Amino acid sequence: MLVELLEGQPARKKQRISPSVPISTLMLDGQRALDEKRYRDAVQHFSHAIENLSDRKADLLHVYDLRSSAYIKLNKQENALKDAKQMIRLDRADARGYLKCAQAEQSAGNLGGAAKVCEYGLKSVPASDKGHARIDACLIRVKELARKSVVLEKGTDPMEVLPSELLDMVVASFDYRQAVAVIRVSRGWRSRLRSLDIVTQTIDTRQSRRTLTYEQIKAAFTRLGKAPKSIALAKLNENAARLASSELSRWIRWQTLETLVIDDGKFHVTKLRYEKYTSLKNLSIGPGAESGLKVMEVLGSCHALQRATLHSGLAIHHTSQTWIVSHNLRSLSICPPQQTPLRLKVGYIPYVQVIEC
Repeated sequence: MLVELLEGQPARKKQRISPSVPISTLMLDGQRALDEKRYRDAVQHFSHAIENLSDRKADLLHVYDLRSSAYIKLNKQENALKDAKQMIRLDRADARGYLKCAQAEQSAGNLGGAAKVCEYGLKSVPASDKGHARIDACLIRVKELARKSVVLEKGTDPMEVLPSELLDMVVASFDYRQAVAVIRVSRGWRSRLRSLDIVTQTIDTRQSRRTLTYEQIKAAFTRLGKAPKSIALAKLNENAARLASSELSRWIRWQTLETLVIDDGKFHVTKLRYEKYTSLKNLSIGPGAESGLKVMEVLGSCHALQRATLHSGLAIHHTSQTWIVSHNLRSLSICPPQQTPLRLKVGYIPYVQVIEC
């Protein structure tokens, strides 16, 4: 389309009329008005000059270039583009026409058109000409602007276009942190994820990049449904740990809890009523948790417990005696304080593995 426009026949020459003001004066007045940002006056001066420069190609190119700049400042991109194309018709080997045309297209928001003009100019302007490098630099700049505009352009919400089967596959791959982040994307995502166990029955702060505040951990507990199954707490500040301890102490809400992981020194693990967690199968208390928890009381209270990992800082009592624990226990890992020698005997329970670390 551009080639067809450029290869069109030039307009018929108008009859030359002797101006009442010399052409050089018109050009100087137009340049002065352009510098002083009087763009309408500049267009008027340049238009008068063009009417009497039909036989002077070099001067015509210069005046068309200046008038096109004035049109761009007036947001008259169509007029600016006409002048730029007229420059190309006058001299296809002159880089100024292509550069001005690309500027007009870019000003109009047509980055694709600006890139096409630059590409056409690179084919027409000799490589030895200094303007060839300027066109090449302009093309690179326009392509970079086009790339950024695509990145910054508001994308389509996958919730609105993807089939339900694909959305289910995507959602199933989310971990807790990703699911909580996606909830904030839109109402559609929030509505879809609100019904998933990863949101309504889980809290897992281990992957958090920052220390969680009181408000953040409160929001996490608020998102829970009536039957939470998995709680993993870490990276809490003091107020957040206090709130989490208080929430977990209300055992009525946690009868369905199956997994409990605590790895935070500010969390009061001794205040939890483990005997009320009747469905607890997996328990892990990390080295960051407070000391003072009695191992035997925990193991003896959680009758459904299958796997337990209890790290240093825990109080171990009666190590010379045989421990009687839940018959469901299959894996037990105990890491006592270094100053406490561990002499452990476990009652005869099939498949129990005791690891001293």
